[in-house]
Amino acid sequence: MKVQKSWKLNTLLISINSIKDCLGEVYDKYDYIFINMTIREEKDYIKLNKAIDDEEPTLDGIEKSILFLMNMLYKYYNKKVMLFIDEL
Repeated sequence: MKVQKSWKLNTLLISINSIKDCLGEVYDKYDYIFINMTIREEKDYIKLNKAIDDEEPTLDGIEKSILFLMNMLYKYYNKKVMLFIDEL
């Protein structure tokens, strides 16, 4: 039983780190959308970038980073954003 819990936790941590790495790449790819931010958005951007760069990211930090990215894409393009997550 202990081995199964350890395996599940390890798999979860690997998945979280993979999402974190991918999210960091997406933030870099769309860096131009972060140019004209409000003061509040700038503070959130800095905080969420730290969450992405954290050695031990949390699901909450990743979720907030994804939502922030989607909101900024909506603001920049003035179009609804759809997120598709594909399992590799």
